[in-house]
Formats: sequence, C-alpha cells, structure tokens
Amino acid sequence: SSSSSASSSTGGGMCPVRPIPQDENPGNVMIIQDKSGSMADSSKWNSAKLAINNMLSQYASQLRFGLALYPRVGGNDCSAGQVEVPLATTAGDNTADILDLLNQVNPWGNTPTMETLNVLAANAQTLGLRANDRQNIILLITDGQPNCSDNENTGTGTISALENLHQQLGIAVYVVGFGNGVDPDILNDMATAGGVPRPGVQRYYRADNEQQLQEALDAIGTSLVGCRYLIPGDMPTDLTEVVVRVRGAEVPYDSSHTNGWDYDPNTHAMTWYGPACDDPDYGIQGATEFQIDVTKPCD
Repeated sequence: SSSSSASSSTGGGMCPVRPIPQDENPGNVMIIQDKSGSMADSSKWNSAKLAINNMLSQYASQLRFGLALYPRVGGNDCSAGQVEVPLATTAGDNTADILDLLNQVNPWGNTPTMETLNVLAANAQTLGLRANDRQNIILLITDGQPNCSDNENTGTGTISALENLHQQLGIAVYVVGFGNGVDPDILNDMATAGGVPRPGVQRYYRADNEQQLQEALDAIGTSLVGCRYLIPGDMPTDLTEVVVRVRGAEVPYDSSHTNGWDYDPNTHAMTWYGPACDDPDYGIQGATEFQIDVTKPCD
C-alpha cells in the first residue's frame, strides 16, 4: 500500500487529500463468528477456524483483529454474542488468543444475529469500533438466517441493526454466508445494509465449502489492506468533482463498483474496485509511495 501526494492549490482550485493506507494506521476488524449448532455440520466449524487462521496469518500485521462469538459463550441458545477477544492494541498481538479461543469452543445454539449486532452497536465506543483515526470494520461470518427474536423469514431486525452500524456509527460490515443453509435474499439485504456489498446480483460473499470460505476472507483482506483507504475530513457531495490518479493515470469514479473508485461518507473510506484495485499494471495495489493522488475542490 502507499500514501499520496499532490501539489497544493489555492483560490477555488483543487486541493490535495491524503488517503491513509491500512498498513500506516491499521484498521480495526472485529470478526463476528456464528457458532450456532448448524456450524457442527459438515465440518464447517473446523473450516471456519482454518479460514480465520489463514486470514490472521496473512493480514494481522496490517489490521487489528478482535473476535466475537454468538450465541454467547456460556449463555443460552439465544444469548447475544459478546466480544471474547478485544481488538488488538498493536496489529497481530492477539492472534494466538483468537485461535486458542476458537479451538476451545464447540458450536451450539441458535442464531441471534440481530441481538449480537445490537450489543456491539451499544458498546461500539468501549470496544474501540468508533476510532476516528483508523477504519472500523466488522466481518460477519454466518451459516444460517437470523432467528431468536428477529423475524427469521425476513431478517428485518438484523438488517436494521446493520443499517445502524453503517449509517449511524460509521462501521462497515462485510457479510459472509457459509454453507447451503443460508437465505441468499436475506444475506443480500444484510450485505447492502452493512455498506460494503459486492457488485452484481450476489452482494454477500458466498462460500459453500472450506476453500471458498478461505477465498472470501482473502478477498476481503486483500481489499482492506490494499484497496480501501481512510480519507481524513469531508469530501464533496458531488464525487464527480474529485480527481483520482494512480501512477499518473486518472481513475474514474464508479458507483457500480466495477472498475474505479467510490467513497462512503458514513465510514470516510475510499475504495478501489475491479481492475482499479487489483490489476498489476493499473490497479492501486501495485502502486508505490507518492503514486496515489487525490484532489478535491478547495474549501
């Protein structure tokens, strides 16, 4: 990842904005892992542990991870989950704690997704998910549709909880559906409400087996550390006024998330998508320091 520079402008011209990469100020990533009873089927729990292990091994030096499990460890079938391993204070310093806990716990219970998200929202400040100087991310991995006191046919309460996290608290929620027990319609709505849906018809990250789960977590990690940057301050409402160049070539604003960049005012994050993210000759992942220039109209 890299930082940006641009020549300053005055008097109504274009002024530079400096995107902050994750490796400079590692973002907070709270993993919320569904440990309901169905996770015991088809070795899904072991697959989830391996996928999380791989993600931590690859990205823990650039992101500050934490872990919540639901239903709550030691609670009843519908107890809201809670954070079991707090966010790392230094990137990578709690990796062993996360893996040890996953190895100690066995899946059981129902799927109180709404209740768990609401608990995290109510305690977001204390949990470190309201930091102003770094990105705040939730990675939700579930193998089934929400139940307990939520409407299990629509997930309405869960979707409202996700909208609150994204729109009111500035937390982006990546949604991963693992296995064939999920409801694609509900997960699509959840992914949209969380603020970082995938482009196209399937908006959540779908994983039907262990390999696909690892690929989904790797895709999210790669985007977080290489294609998603915190933008200090505010951006103009009309994003077409912003000029973005990578390695001297202008990259278009693209709200369809196909090939270009977009900005989320709720999370103050600019994300590059498609080839603009990962093309080795064109994308931002291959850029070096001072090759990313962002300018906006001067205040």
